[in-house]
Amino acid sequence: MTTMPSAPWTLDGVPGLLDETDTRVLDWSLGYQSRFGIRGDLLELGAYVGKSAILIGRHRRADERFTVCDLFESDDDDTLSRTAFEANYLAFHEQLPEIVQGHTALIRDHVERKSCRFVHVDASTLYDDVNDDLEAAKELLDGEGIVVIDGYRAETSPGVAAAVWEAVAMHGLRPIYLSPQKFYGTWGDPGPMQTELAAWLATDSEDWTVLEQSIAGRRVIGLCHLSTLPSQTLPLPECQTFAPSWTEKTPPRRRRKKKKKTLSRRLARKLRMGLAKAIGRSR
Repeated sequence: MTTMPSAPWTLDGVPGLLDETDTRVLDWSLGYQSRFGIRGDLLELGAYVGKSAILIGRHRRADERFTVCDLFESDDDDTLSRTAFEANYLAFHEQLPEIVQGHTALIRDHVERKSCRFVHVDASTLYDDVNDDLEAAKELLDGEGIVVIDGYRAETSPGVAAAVWEAVAMHGLRPIYLSPQKFYGTWGDPGPMQTELAAWLATDSEDWTVLEQSIAGRRVIGLCHLSTLPSQTLPLPECQTFAPSWTEKTPPRRRRKKKKKTLSRRLARKLRMGLAKAIGRSR
């Protein structure tokens, strides 16, 4: 019998990899849409046990739908289940989102085309799956809608990076800003949102590291909250190092100088050889 998980008291108590940077940036992004009157439904592809869904659900308006799609499968780990997701979500909200339990390929049957303003993609790390999820996000987002993709630069999920940057290079996806964990983009114009983001960061600049770059002539903002930077590691103990043996130069052997034979020594040697031959004949 599966035991109902206890409800968390804070968002930090919910399992998941949503760090300080993305907690604040996700919250700001959804708040930006509200401030500028950008309307539409919310969608999450891949929910784990609800940490990011809890945050996204906070920004759902009364006339908007919030849909979550996940397999919610579990073999021997009860935390990977729909029961855990629902318990966590209801600890923060009075009503559950609309849940589609199944593969994200089904999402087009449940969400209308061009109906969403925000899509969070975190269902799979496989290239084909992420590519399909991005195609679905492009169809379901309207106008200046935002897509957020998790794990776009993790060394354990190269398929996510391949699908994301292929969408940028070939399918019109435009980066808005990048965190260490998530890619924030749009198929619309990222300029107004980047301007507002820069202004927001300027009010709290001491707590952020910000780097602006240009990719294919387009502005991209990379950012990270200082609280999520990796802590400094202790230095390695000092030790004496030696060059590998195959890089050391072997000192050349000293050649013996040949003694110059004098004329008398050469004559004496020929005399000895002649006597040896004569003795051999006499025998």
